[in-house]
Amino acid sequence: MIYSEKVEEEYLVIDEVCKNLVFVDENIKRVRFDKKNKKFIIYLSKNFLNYKKKIISNKIKKFLIKSYSKYKIPKSEVLFNKLKNKNIYDKNPMKSLIKNKVIFKEEEGVYSFGDKLTKLINIFDRKIIEVAKKMNAKNFHFPSLMSGKMLNQIDYLKNNPHNLGFVTHLKEDINKIDNFKKKIATKKTINFDKNNFSESKVILSPTVCQHLYHYLSNSKLKNNITATATGHCFRYESKNMHFVDRLWNFTMREIIFVGSKEYVSKSLVKSMKLLNKVLDQFGLSYIIQSASDPFFGDMSGDKSLFQKTFKLKYEVRSAIPYNNSTISIGSYNNSQDFFAKKLKISNKKGKHVYSGCVGFGNERFAYSFICQYGIDEKKWPKNIAKLL
Repeated sequence: MIYSEKVEEEYLVIDEVCKNLVFVDENIKRVRFDKKNKKFIIYLSKNFLNYKKKIISNKIKKFLIKSYSKYKIPKSEVLFNKLKNKNIYDKNPMKSLIKNKVIFKEEEGVYSFGDKLTKLINIFDRKIIEVAKKMNAKNFHFPSLMSGKMLNQIDYLKNNPHNLGFVTHLKEDINKIDNFKKKIATKKTINFDKNNFSESKVILSPTVCQHLYHYLSNSKLKNNITATATGHCFRYESKNMHFVDRLWNFTMREIIFVGSKEYVSKSLVKSMKLLNKVLDQFGLSYIIQSASDPFFGDMSGDKSLFQKTFKLKYEVRSAIPYNNSTISIGSYNNSQDFFAKKLKISNKKGKHVYSGCVGFGNERFAYSFICQYGIDEKKWPKNIAKLL
């Protein structure tokens, strides 16, 4: 069954609304935007009962009302346009990647990468580390779990509840453990009886930089800080997890800046110049343009408007030739003094510091590179192929 909803396009961040509409109801299987007629086309489950259509319609309208901005969303500003007119490869590589076990699908949104793409990712990571060294970055190692209490402090639970992965464990009780063992032996799925499980105090880490801000919480900084770290990140994307371009579990390398307002701004500009050279070494076709973070409802349009108006976020979008689109493989983010205020990070004079970061998703980078060059390394840029 197909349902449609007409909207005022100018007041919505269309891509984000399209992505988040699948969270409105489990019967929504796919969403696309009909630009010509300015309406969302929503595909519902085959088993969907017609009498529930009004219930879903009300849910969708409620979500859209929360997503509207009071003002028109400005168009993205393009900083660099290095998109190529012609590409070496223009096919969808997914079937070939899976058939040749270059990647292996474990679950929806969960993939293992084989030797070839792992080597490619390692080369890319080393290049970013070289940039971090030029910027005198300190090295950090962060866990895959993050404090739920801290994420609540910085409003992440409120802004992105739909993406969270809550971590729990069986209670320390022999009866409950035995009960779980008995039930799991007779079922194909995990029996999640909430009475057997503990309260969730930690959450699967959605990003890398927030670990550093937590590390620096309740402190006074004597000097500006540049740091770098890589880590596993987790964001549940529901029906959007079709290919490697949108994963539940992915890895990200970040360079993070904390200090004065001027230091953070200049560091973001400098890192962009240095990292553009890295992208050019890989021969990538890409564009860098202003963007906004995803927010789930609750005037998300106004939050996005603020970020775009003040140019606080820029995305690196790499070309996907086979469907004539781009995907975000990295971003530059100026969070101003937001995290410092929430986590009480100040300079030696007691004033809140500023922070910003640049982050690249390894799997998305590798996927976009393969989309542009294919899996045959003989067709890759020679300077990259020789590093394998």
